[in-house]
Amino acid sequence: MKNGNAGFFDTIKICDLGVAINCNFQCKMCYFWKNRGCSDKVMSISDWKALIGQLQTLFPPDLKVIFSGFGEVLLRRGVEELLCLSASKFKVGLNSNGYLIDEPMARLIARNVESLSLSLDGVKPRTHDYIRGKSGAHAAVVEAVELLRRQSENMFIHINTVIMEYNIDEIIDLVKWVDARNINGIILQAVSMPMFTPLDRYWYKNKFSFLWPKEKNKIEELIDRLIECKQNGSKIVNSIRQLQCFKSYFFDPEKAIEALHCEVDRALKIDPEGNVRICAFSDPIGNVKTVSLPDILNSELAETEREKASHCQTPCHLLVNCFHDQEDA
Repeated sequence: MKNGNAGFFDTIKICDLGVAINCNFQCKMCYFWKNRGCSDKVMSISDWKALIGQLQTLFPPDLKVIFSGFGEVLLRRGVEELLCLSASKFKVGLNSNGYLIDEPMARLIARNVESLSLSLDGVKPRTHDYIRGKSGAHAAVVEAVELLRRQSENMFIHINTVIMEYNIDEIIDLVKWVDARNINGIILQAVSMPMFTPLDRYWYKNKFSFLWPKEKNKIEELIDRLIECKQNGSKIVNSIRQLQCFKSYFFDPEKAIEALHCEVDRALKIDPEGNVRICAFSDPIGNVKTVSLPDILNSELAETEREKASHCQTPCHLLVNCFHDQEDA
């Protein structure tokens, strides 16, 4: 923090800005598309610009500002302005499904974004298109990578893949596909409770059991092969320890999750309406449209929520995918 304050500010390395408020996909593991509807409370582009100005007074230039949100970021009108503004002050990351990346957009991204995460869940077009509920989704990602690489050889591009029942037989081939291309890495995630659905501790046994890998021998073989690929120089970003955690999670999700530690102190999350949360499942600690960010983060409520999060025993299924060790065990 530039004014010299220590504490929570010093631990924040990432700021996640929930700019997206709409989506053009109908993903099997996210139901935002069923509940979407633009709230009149969402942050305007001017609001986001003002917030970026606040961030500049609070954090050093090595802060990673990631543009995400409920749906596809590039659908948001005015997001180009935010990318350009943020790039002049911080390191910028962008999460996208790739569908809207044409040549002009690729040029803009290459000039302003340091790292781009593209969702791709299968090496076969029909697999990814089915999972994401959009015809042509796979082809769009492939074309986006080609367009972006024409604009920049230095931007970090990685593929983000969710392991689930429908694509479990394609994961190794997808890793090999990434390894053979000018892509920096692949980040694997274990399927978790679908977003925008009622909280259900046993979701993987109930309505959404179709997402959950059924054969433990397949999981064991897959994880062992992924670890072998990692050890042999594959572009898998996940640590070996996290991959081992995936195996434990798919074998016994309750037990595996309870052994993990939440790292809510590393990221600052601001949702599309400007609410600041310590945890995705907790109540807001303030809203940046009405209260300054320093006052929100230095409040007694913020301290109380951070303390609650640090001792939380809830088996949150997001934990397994946020468990990113710097060193392998």
